[in-house]
Amino acid sequence: MDKINGRLSAEEKQLIKEFLILPYVLSVLERNKLIISKTPSFKIPEVFVGYLDHVMDKITHDITEIKKQLRKSEIKISIVTQDESSLRCIYLFGGYEDRMSFLWSLVKAEVSIRLKHYFES
Repeated sequence: MDKINGRLSAEEKQLIKEFLILPYVLSVLERNKLIISKTPSFKIPEVFVGYLDHVMDKITHDITEIKKQLRKSEIKISIVTQDESSLRCIYLFGGYEDRMSFLWSLVKAEVSIRLKHYFES
């Protein structure tokens, strides 16, 4: 972080973005787990649900690590809000306050990218 100018590095901005996006990835996986487990024609649902649980554990671990990195960088996410058009947050760092905003279409695309990443790893 450039504390003199109150600017975050690209890596620090990416941490905030991940912190905001990953909970939505968890929500998608949780919803899919419910669909799989409640669909009677789905073959061997426990295998797929188990795999989704495994992926969700990795995401939860990553969120924990991101929180540690944010704390280490002295970045505090103070307010997260959402409405029909976007996801927004206010974050504090080095005595400065700034905002970040994502349209839902971007959030959806980012969730898809993260899902692909976690399924491939």
